[in-house]
Amino acid sequence: MRALRSAPRRIFVYCHDAYGLGNARRMLAIARHLSGAWPQANLLLASGSAVMHGFRLPDRVDYIKLPSVARTDREQYATRYLTTQITDTIRLRRALLTAAVADFSPDLLLVDKKPFGIMHELEDAVQYLHAARPDARFALILRDILDAPDATIPCMQASSFERDVNTWFDMVAVLGTPDVFDMRHEYGLSDRTSAQIEYCGYLRSQAPARDPRAVRAELGIGGDERLVLVTPGGGEDGHHVLDASMAALEHLRMHGGRAVRALVVTGPHLPAEHLAALRGRAAARGGVVVREFTDDMSSYTTAADLVVSMGGYNTVCDVLTLAGRAVVVPRVRPVREQAIRAARMTRLGYFTTMHPDGLSGEGLAALMARELSQPAQHGRRAVDLEGLPRLAARLAALYDDPALDLRASRAAFGAGVRVPVRVREAS
Repeated sequence: MRALRSAPRRIFVYCHDAYGLGNARRMLAIARHLSGAWPQANLLLASGSAVMHGFRLPDRVDYIKLPSVARTDREQYATRYLTTQITDTIRLRRALLTAAVADFSPDLLLVDKKPFGIMHELEDAVQYLHAARPDARFALILRDILDAPDATIPCMQASSFERDVNTWFDMVAVLGTPDVFDMRHEYGLSDRTSAQIEYCGYLRSQAPARDPRAVRAELGIGGDERLVLVTPGGGEDGHHVLDASMAALEHLRMHGGRAVRALVVTGPHLPAEHLAALRGRAAARGGVVVREFTDDMSSYTTAADLVVSMGGYNTVCDVLTLAGRAVVVPRVRPVREQAIRAARMTRLGYFTTMHPDGLSGEGLAALMARELSQPAQHGRRAVDLEGLPRLAARLAALYDDPALDLRASRAAFGAGVRVPVRVREAS
């Protein structure tokens, strides 16, 4: 009987975080839940996010900071802060990841988005762990939608996605529901890959840490005033949403006889010149608080009368979990994931969408006024938000799967993988 079957001990979590905050937030939410569900587990995350230190970490969770990279276009990357070439940066990240996995010796590896990570930087680590720990379990974690099928299918074929999943991974956990987007059919996946997919549902956002009244008091919101929360996510490409929202707020100083105030959380990656201009407009209007980042988005979302946001996965989960009313302005290029999610969820009645190509301050103000006139969560159908407990249950089941206990063939796959550290015996 495996000692780990009832008590997972070491979990290594790889974050694919070349754009925005979404992947880091999502994988940290998973780590936080697993830490609570499995009291004997230790979790180590690897992330290039420059703001990981700003999040509160739960007990028995820590992280390794990798040199940061940025996505410049679909499947194109550059070093974010260093002046080194991307190939040099990836080589360094690859060495750090392999060394960390070798020394930490996890019994469960969670990989975000791509089987071998950005530019295959995780390949050595995955193959090494297969050889060194034949009892380890491997799970690929995917959000509900990767991109439009006409973009995703060629990328999957070019990167040998299905071969890598079939060869190296025990399970593919999709954090969504097939009624919104069924990637098995939309991406034309084989029967073998489809059989590995487990739909877990969307992630319920963390409960607010503070009472809405305390949050509104902190922001100076009177009892008869309306609070609008504006958030473009990480802020790398959200300045058009911020500009239109400021223009809308300037149009919408009052609604229903009540003053409209706002909290704008720009995201840490908003360029400095856009941030300075935004602060100037906020000061001129009055009643607008501008912040670059918060690790307590749940409290602000719950306290708001209306949320205006982009359509990233985590922001949408915040809206579905905590917001009474929302207007979503999705990203539509170069990746169409947000546009598809917003269109499907609007059709299902989860929130209201405004296409960015028609975005204007006056048009957004009219839509905001309409939403503020509606009862909170008016007409919204139920959404499956049990992704975290269901994922934990699926991962726990991997430990109890006798078919995975003896996989001696794994050792052959890892032959020749060079590990740049002295590796201790796996405990």
